[in-house]
Amino acid sequence: MRSIVIDANVFHAYAHETILGAVVPERTGSARPIFDKLGVACVAFVDSGRQIEAEWRALTMFAQEWFGAWLAEAFADGRLFEIDPSADPHLTKRYRKAGFPAGKDIWYVRTAHGLTMLCRRSRPCLIAEDIDFYDPARKSAGNKCDVFRAGTGPVSKQLKEDGIDLRCIEMF
Repeated sequence: MRSIVIDANVFHAYAHETILGAVVPERTGSARPIFDKLGVACVAFVDSGRQIEAEWRALTMFAQEWFGAWLAEAFADGRLFEIDPSADPHLTKRYRKAGFPAGKDIWYVRTAHGLTMLCRRSRPCLIAEDIDFYDPARKSAGNKCDVFRAGTGPVSKQLKEDGIDLRCIEMF
């Protein structure tokens, strides 16, 4: 079973589709198939410090009751688990050197990196549609979906070197 970490932009797209019934146009595709695979073909992980959960919650302020129910069910059904993030003291420095900005998004990297110690047979996957995980220098790019599909950039290269696969919604 594949171990994945899901960025807030992808979770927001799923919540938007589920609650409002519309695919978010700035995404490479529907996030729903990813979440349909949870517990069947893959399991998702959040950090034990609950930073990722807090970010997901903030993006679903329009549906807090739905979020609370979804989260409880996902943990109870074994679709979602907590893991301690990586304690690698050099991790943040490596990603800052690759251009990754300071901020909360490092928790996704730390969580995925924590999985690399557990996933001996298969590499963990970070599913993200945030340019910072690919090539932060391209923030002003017109069509970021092309960058997501290509999966290239200095941060995505560093993720690969650290044993983490990076995928956009469509490519996962």
